[in-house]
Amino acid sequence: MQSNCLQKKRMKLKFVLSFLFALIFMASGCVASFGHLKYPSSTPLELGKTRDTYYLTMFGKPFSVEEKDTTAGKFELVHYQYVLKIVSPTRGGGFEYFRSLDLEFRDGVLNAYYFISNFEKERVVIDLEKLNGMRSGISKENDVLATLGQPNGMAFCPSYIAAFKHNCDKGVEVWSWVVLGKDQNASGVVPGEPIEKHVFIAFDKDGFVTNIESSQKKIQ
Repeated sequence: MQSNCLQKKRMKLKFVLSFLFALIFMASGCVASFGHLKYPSSTPLELGKTRDTYYLTMFGKPFSVEEKDTTAGKFELVHYQYVLKIVSPTRGGGFEYFRSLDLEFRDGVLNAYYFISNFEKERVVIDLEKLNGMRSGISKENDVLATLGQPNGMAFCPSYIAAFKHNCDKGVEVWSWVVLGKDQNASGVVPGEPIEKHVFIAFDKDGFVTNIESSQKKIQ
């Protein structure tokens, strides 16, 4: 008799705990992820130096690899991506965060890399108005770094990464800065409003700026 009573109490306790866990799950939402890629902030990616044997050790198995044999050499394009989805019924839908990294090797040596992310702690802050102080043929690489900070993408030309390909006819090297997410210093938009910014700067063989392209738009 006591055994049956104790068993019923245990079953009731299990039911209550399961109900509580369900409530917590519904309140906090559901989390799902796809792919893998750590934030490469401390990863030394150096154009002309980093070898193609390096990425497997640092980043693991890539999402995709593509090879191109051209008159300019053998190109290997390596792509990584990571997506984190948070579904939150209490917040009207949820959020989707992502980061991606493209590596391009030319004859076994790093020729270009392009990193983008909309994680809050990983985004760069770009003030497009500061670009007004730069001049083609006058400003150099050090001037650009002092103004915009470290780029999240760089390429030697030619490059088959789509983000750089259309800029490679303007110089021998191209740098990029990309902001995806909320920005507190965005001219023309409400602080904290989702925006998308892109800056591409090309340089000649002596490190002088040859071309500056920038764009900014609200993310709908």
